[in-house]
Amino acid sequence: MDHEPLEEYKLKLEDLSLEPKKTFQKISCPSCNNKVIAENININDKIAKCNSCDVVFPFANEIEKLLNPTTIKQEVLRPEGIELFKYKNDLDITVDQPQSVAEVLIVLIFLPIVIFFCLMFYLNEGASPIWPFGATLFWILAMINLFANSKKNKIYITIDEKLLDIKWRPKKFNKDLKFNVDEIDQLYTKTGTDSNGTGFNHVYMIVNGKEGQKHVRLLGTKTLSKARYLEQEIEKHLGIKDRIIPEEKI
Repeated sequence: MDHEPLEEYKLKLEDLSLEPKKTFQKISCPSCNNKVIAENININDKIAKCNSCDVVFPFANEIEKLLNPTTIKQEVLRPEGIELFKYKNDLDITVDQPQSVAEVLIVLIFLPIVIFFCLMFYLNEGASPIWPFGATLFWILAMINLFANSKKNKIYITIDEKLLDIKWRPKKFNKDLKFNVDEIDQLYTKTGTDSNGTGFNHVYMIVNGKEGQKHVRLLGTKTLSKARYLEQEIEKHLGIKDRIIPEEKI
């Protein structure tokens, strides 16, 4: 007689994880790439000896990877709007400077309101026509600068043996920054949406100081790929090993 299986005894395959978790690490000889047997491994001193070529080598890095696994990031190719130039030990990076929300709002909303009040002042008070004319001319020049010359606005990052220097040209109320490369601990990207619903992609840097580490915002970019690429190239140039930061979103 056939019976239907009870619900509590049914095996739910969707709850099973078929992906094996790697909780082990085999030690290979860096000289001949052969596996090293357990008898030739000193786990306390992190030293191993290869039976095949008699090479003695440390394997602390393999143990570190086992104890502290990290997420491997895919290498980011250079996106449009970023140029790199390397000469000896120096690295120059040029980034297209994005238009800020405040800059667009001033040109498209605030200045037309100013022109309107200047015109009313001219019509009602009999003031000089220079008021509405001057305000309109200034608005036209601001529009040309915003749209026609936007590609000429750049961010310049220069890294030599001692300093990381970042400049905005034109500045647009941004302060030029300088950091000692020996004090730079890590770079990371942060992306999200601010209180106004505007998306952002920022590059941050962790700097070691006398009072502890501080997180400094370097610059913002239009796309996440630009932010990740800048993080990748600056860390590569400075020889910084990338690691996951709690504030970072992968």
